[in-house]
Amino acid sequence: MTYQWQASTLTSTDGYVNAPGLSTSQDYSPGTLTQTTYFQRLATCSSDGVTANSNVITITVNSAGTISPSAGYTWNTQTVSPTFSVTGATSGVGTWTSSNPSVATIGSSSGVVTAVGDGTTVITYSLFAGGITCTTTRSITISNNNGVLPVTWQSVAAEKLSDRVLVRWSTASELNTRDFEVQYSTNAADWQPIGRVAAAGKSESPRDYSLLHSSPQKGGINNFYRILQRDLDGAFSFSKIVSIIMDAPGPDVMVFPNPASNLLTVYIAESQKLRLVNLSGATVWQANLSAGRHQIPVSQYPKGVYLLITNDQPQRVVIQ
Repeated sequence: MTYQWQASTLTSTDGYVNAPGLSTSQDYSPGTLTQTTYFQRLATCSSDGVTANSNVITITVNSAGTISPSAGYTWNTQTVSPTFSVTGATSGVGTWTSSNPSVATIGSSSGVVTAVGDGTTVITYSLFAGGITCTTTRSITISNNNGVLPVTWQSVAAEKLSDRVLVRWSTASELNTRDFEVQYSTNAADWQPIGRVAAAGKSESPRDYSLLHSSPQKGGINNFYRILQRDLDGAFSFSKIVSIIMDAPGPDVMVFPNPASNLLTVYIAESQKLRLVNLSGATVWQANLSAGRHQIPVSQYPKGVYLLITNDQPQRVVIQ
């Protein structure tokens, strides 16, 4: 009697090839597997050449997935607490732990990290499925930076602009900031970048930023957004997560900040003529603008209330 073990990573009924290694004995040790694999043993009678297949043996490989943010994550102890997540994990019950709670703690189910002190800790995600626990890890570093905040978040918002979403955020101050990356998700777990905006670098006064997402999911689906802020030294942090449901179109014109003192940012969904009118009815500014983002200098106008005349409803604007 001769034997040949075969393996398949496709299904239990097809895709079989001779198993690697020493696979011609009565018993077989497959070694380390990285994915669910099916095995069968062929037994061939030496006298008549008749071959019979054994029953199929299934070895299920569970995966704890991949943790994000990436390895070496560094942030200031006073910045917004980031949320860690996993992708590619097998369905099951997962819990988060930190190897060094004196450096950072993490919510066992939420994945929200709270910095405690300087140092390095290992974040572990443990997944229990099929009676087996598997883990994946990620090392992170906490740096106090002498208490100087790289960025102080002021606000983050997602708003409708016609059939698109305008993501707006503002900072109260910045130090050594390089850029902002707007990230998008439909489940608040798997994120993809949709745009990048250059940062001020250094600022002690409020700054407003925005990015238009042209292809959000429509209907009753949540559209989630967050901002990844990156520093010149490679450190980074995340804003809070905001969401919006595109169950109906939004306005065709959006204006901010309001009140404004220097620049008035205007987003319009379609090309049109805009006019800025004072309360005496005099037009102080007008232009034919294409769809998209535009900035109107307003510092030269007297402080007070104005109307921005558009194809949609006039919008009240305060210059201060």
